[in-house]
Amino acid sequence: IESFKGLEDPSHNFFNADAVDQTLYACSAGDGMYANPERKGWERLNLEDRDKQSGNKWVCTTMTGPDGLQWTITTNSLVCRKEGRYVSLFSNLTEQKAHNQLSVTDATCLASGDLVLVTNKGAMLVHAKDLSIDTLKGVPQHKYASVQVDDQGKVWASYVGGVLYFDPYKQVYTEISKDFSDLSKYFFINRSK
Repeated sequence: IESFKGLEDPSHNFFNADAVDQTLYACSAGDGMYANPERKGWERLNLEDRDKQSGNKWVCTTMTGPDGLQWTITTNSLVCRKEGRYVSLFSNLTEQKAHNQLSVTDATCLASGDLVLVTNKGAMLVHAKDLSIDTLKGVPQHKYASVQVDDQGKVWASYVGGVLYFDPYKQVYTEISKDFSDLSKYFFINRSK
């Protein structure tokens, strides 16, 4: 962890902020993730996973599940903080040769501690217990924009063509049907939060 003295500098752009217990987290554009534990001062965190060397300074969001696992989405990876160590769950996505690289657009924690990811290639479920990842093949493979869990445990996701809710374990879903011929009225790309 290195000390950070530039939070007042207007050249720093931040995507998101999160509070977990007594620590504030700030997710920056191009300068990594910062933490302010117990409001004692800002420190820059090193998200690099030494096994995969996929540290990223473009941090989109961070969230903590009910089991205390901290999940961080960067522009080229998904990082989990487990037992004090950052673990990258994807290799550096920008280094993979593909015409349409995987891009994680949003995520939400379930009551079980598992994480639902929505991407440009469909939805995924990350199991908190062993950090394994399942592609949700029973859910349409849309280009998703956002995901949220409601107070009844339903997982809602938005995509260019509409909104659906699904059960990530049973892999069943219900689409909210509508006439989307005028996309200017029904373009569901904003975050659900």
